[in-house]
Amino acid sequence: MATAKRHDGSERARARGRQGGRGATPFSSPAGDFLAMTCHEIRTPLNAIIGATDLLSATSLTQEQQRYVKLCGSAGENLLRLINDLLDLARLDAGRFSLDCRPFSVTAVLRDCCDVLGAAAHAKNVTLSWSVHADVPAILMGDPGRLRQVLLNLIGNAVKFTDRGSICATVSRTAGETADGPGGAEGAPVELLFSVADSGVGIPSDMLARVFDSFTQADVSTTNRYGGTGLGLAIARSIVQLMHGRIWVESEVRRGSTFQFTAQFGRHEPAAPAQDAPARPATQQRLLLRVLLVEDTPDNRLLARTYLDGHLVAEAEDGAQAVEMFRAGTYDVVLLDMRMPVMDGFAAARLMRQWESDRGLPATPIIALTAYAYPDEIRQCRDAGCTLHLAKPFRRDELVAAIAACHCGGTDDFAPSHPHERSAATAHATRAPEARPERVRVRVDRSLAAIVPGFLEHRLADVIRLEDAIASGNFAQIDAIGHAMKGTGGGYGFPAISDIGRRLELAGRERDTDAASQCLRDLAAYLSSVEPVYA
Repeated sequence: MATAKRHDGSERARARGRQGGRGATPFSSPAGDFLAMTCHEIRTPLNAIIGATDLLSATSLTQEQQRYVKLCGSAGENLLRLINDLLDLARLDAGRFSLDCRPFSVTAVLRDCCDVLGAAAHAKNVTLSWSVHADVPAILMGDPGRLRQVLLNLIGNAVKFTDRGSICATVSRTAGETADGPGGAEGAPVELLFSVADSGVGIPSDMLARVFDSFTQADVSTTNRYGGTGLGLAIARSIVQLMHGRIWVESEVRRGSTFQFTAQFGRHEPAAPAQDAPARPATQQRLLLRVLLVEDTPDNRLLARTYLDGHLVAEAEDGAQAVEMFRAGTYDVVLLDMRMPVMDGFAAARLMRQWESDRGLPATPIIALTAYAYPDEIRQCRDAGCTLHLAKPFRRDELVAAIAACHCGGTDDFAPSHPHERSAATAHATRAPEARPERVRVRVDRSLAAIVPGFLEHRLADVIRLEDAIASGNFAQIDAIGHAMKGTGGGYGFPAISDIGRRLELAGRERDTDAASQCLRDLAAYLSSVEPVYA
């Protein structure tokens, strides 16, 4: 009888490190530097290709044309995934891979991953389930994007290699963890154990030692049948190591595999109350936003202008022209390409911020648009004064979410240009299995699936901000948080959040601490139980 085999990818990586580094990869040479730079540059035209395909798919097409557009879009997505994997590998080889640190919900991340892959599992008649142990904290500090990347890879592989049976993803505290952290040390990081078990084809024992290596799959037939580059697990291993964890696999051919990893996360601390900024003259609430679009590529200007249909868009082709227009007009948001001739976006952003500072004006949101997604590039954008960074290629919903995240009056001001994108969602409560608390399932437009998890994470951050605002008696801050929630909830498909926002806004204006505290409790309870169902 065959027995299950176990392989620890982290130990193999450490052994290779003792032997002299990561070993030869396509990026460990001058030619590799050129390859990485080329991958970045490909993202700019790919932005136009994917974006134009999305827009074309929304037009009136014949069935045959729809098939061709779907094929084009699928090929573009596959190319983007390959480029992203290559860029991640390049960042890891160059030692330029770093993690973000912000409040997030592990439950929301795992639920999102299973929602994204649920349709693919269902199509194969495979049961995909998940659970989070009750002792996992509701909010932790860490990088939800990179955690999502690891989980999507592991769960995605499970779906890919499982033709019948089930897949189960779980999260729990590691053995020896207590409520006060490892060994009971108060303030110590929280260590979690993630597990993805499937009943799939399994991995041959002679391949287990290489499964976490770059460009490795079980055999040539695996690539031919399932596709892929063999980069996903290698990147997942490196991300897990950055999270001070380890990853391993136990597998038996024709019996399935169980991938597990540990990771450490910080405990969230209440953030300092935000200071109220004076309103900028001439920028009042309105349905239309005034947008300054700064982009040197005509194709990308056309695409962004189409995404922003229904709003007032002024265009500039370089940084110098943008600065001149910024000083002469008033804008609600600036979309700024960072790599342009004459004057780049970094210099333009600094001049815009200096001009505002000299006149005592609050900062206009500036969203950096760039094909370069290195962490140090993002830091340079922030150092130059940019509010957010949006990597090309991006979709319309990602652009809308970025603008909404800048708190430009919420989605009441940035209303979707196409009415069908406003979800007329209705919520209904259903009782989940006894092992889990009662869930509130909310039907949400499938087109919003990519941005809803981030929206809910921002609302979790609002819980923390509200705690501070109520404790300090900052009613202006309570009013502002409520106003933003009122404007965004319904637009994302969560009318209950809009309702809480309306009550919270009123509590702030009437300086009613009890009412604000009740809103805080209602929001926390709702976020802990809500489960979006995409349809």
